[in-house]
Amino acid sequence: MALLDGTPAYSDDHRPFTTKELASGASSHLELGADGAFSFRGLKEGRAYRVRGWNQKTLEQDVSEQMLAGTRGYVRRVPDEPWRARVEGVVVGLDGFPLADVTCRLSMNEYKSESGTWMTSGQTW
Repeated sequence: MALLDGTPAYSDDHRPFTTKELASGASSHLELGADGAFSFRGLKEGRAYRVRGWNQKTLEQDVSEQMLAGTRGYVRRVPDEPWRARVEGVVVGLDGFPLADVTCRLSMNEYKSESGTWMTSGQTW
């Protein structure tokens, strides 16, 4: 899980952090336990935020609608069924011929800022 719509504070080698995440003690993404509960602290009263959850293996992701800081008892229902689209293709060189021994990686843009893009990978072939 990650909090979206925060005010950027700094970025490390993996991703940018918002002032709200830092205020809540986050040093990485929140990983949910069996009960699926989460909490973000340090949010600005009256401001709306979105929360993104995703499966790091399949790269499925879900982004909530905006909710006001202080919202309690929020429940987000996402499909709990297998989802795996197929991506197939051939890697070719500038000459148009297939390249051998190429590793392909399925990635998603996780965060974007003026200084760069942070990505996460799901599967590598």
